[in-house]
Amino acid sequence: MKRITLSKLDFLLKAIGVIFLIIGIVAAVMGPMEIYCFYLFGSGGSFHYLGFGFGSLMFANVAVQIAGYYLIAAVFIPLGYAHLTLRRWARTLVEALLWCWMVVGVPLVVFFVLVLVQAKPLSAGVLPLLGLACVLLYPIAPAGLLYFYRRADVRVAFDSHDTIRSWLEKIPLSILVHGILLTFFVLVHHLPVLFNGLIPFFGTFLVAVDGFTATAFVILG
Repeated sequence: MKRITLSKLDFLLKAIGVIFLIIGIVAAVMGPMEIYCFYLFGSGGSFHYLGFGFGSLMFANVAVQIAGYYLIAAVFIPLGYAHLTLRRWARTLVEALLWCWMVVGVPLVVFFVLVLVQAKPLSAGVLPLLGLACVLLYPIAPAGLLYFYRRADVRVAFDSHDTIRSWLEKIPLSILVHGILLTFFVLVHHLPVLFNGLIPFFGTFLVAVDGFTATAFVILG
């Protein structure tokens, strides 16, 4: 690809920062709003049904979406700021997160589709757009962004505005990726808690105290 001038790269990186900030702020707003769904499905709510509560599928679905919104906000707001101020650690963190997405992108995209389908019926006209969005989410977007952030001129653009090497950059990329993935998998292994500790165990299922205990050992392992 043709080398881009530093001024154009600065503008492009800051534009990416604006997009990241918008995504993060929207997610930060949606998190508290999504919490209201507990009241809608709970006793006395307009969508209340028997069985809703801790351990039910809908309760877990709402809880996961809330956690997802806050996680997106926690990632994209700092990254947006770092792009707007051209902090060099932004490139390192984005690259690590993109490699993580290359690992966990498929199951997360599948989960996103299942949640979307479960939430509302989709018309035939929406399905092609949904398929295109899935292909963009994985693998086109992460692969393209990885190529962009690994370019030498992108590195120079960040380094020219921030000459101090942060502690994040001192961590080998492979260690950083493994650390992020390990944290992610620990969080994912908390999901059985939302289903009253339901966890498979050698051909059967454990629930309640037994399930929580098994989950704790899985997380520690």
